[in-house]
Amino acid sequence: MRLYGKIIKNSMILREEYAEEIESSGSYRENLEKCFLSVCKKMGLEVPIWMKKNTREFVSFNKTIFFKEHFIDEVSFDYFEIKIQK
Repeated sequence: MRLYGKIIKNSMILREEYAEEIESSGSYRENLEKCFLSVCKKMGLEVPIWMKKNTREFVSFNKTIFFKEHFIDEVSFDYFEIKIQK
């Protein structure tokens, strides 16, 4: 699994990172979680709150968006997007 994350402000990409989980021993959810945490860490982001909306988007489109409301601390960007890279 390869997860791509990007931070967007005013329709411009401020930062982007990738994380890859090669071990197939874990479940899809476990591998997604490892990649998600890794992308957040590489970007210096707190981990946003994952809501039902994010699950629905991820299942349907292999991507989801986190807005300012998904973060406890103040953020200086418009949104954070993650998606599976194939």
